[in-house]
Amino acid sequence: MRRVQCVLLCEDRQHEAFVRRFLRGKLDIRDIRVLICPPGQQAAEQWVRMQYPREVRALRRNQVATSLVVMIDGDLYPIPRLQILERALSEESLSLRSATEPIAIFVPKRNIETWIAYLNGQTVDDQTTYPKLQRQRDCQSAVDILKQMCEQNHLRQPCPPSLQEACEEYLRI
Repeated sequence: MRRVQCVLLCEDRQHEAFVRRFLRGKLDIRDIRVLICPPGQQAAEQWVRMQYPREVRALRRNQVATSLVVMIDGDLYPIPRLQILERALSEESLSLRSATEPIAIFVPKRNIETWIAYLNGQTVDDQTTYPKLQRQRDCQSAVDILKQMCEQNHLRQPCPPSLQEACEEYLRI
């Protein structure tokens, strides 16, 4: 397996399109290995959670990539996804992610469509289900707005807390 600049671990193609655009200019997007939950096999969140320790281990051994980006929807699950991912590491006897590791975790609360609706000018909340895009690439203008907001460290208020956290995670890469 050839070394890549980044491994992207995500639930679906919409996540992939969003993150690829978000990382454009920061990373060579052709040098990203994408791991997406195979359709119809299991819950996408569960698949990401199961793959996460394996990819962290590979990153720490410097085997595959120099960075790891994870995108997993927060859904309405009562336990924060970051805690669930930390638990997955602990169960595999791996140390938790350190502040200096090149591992970024993006957790849209409720899902990625919440972020896209906010970036397209809507006022959003974490309970509402926002419509999916017709084509995954239709998120490009929203992602460009996010990149600009993150780079200027100024998100339009009221901002979903998970999106503010995403800007902070963006700086880890």
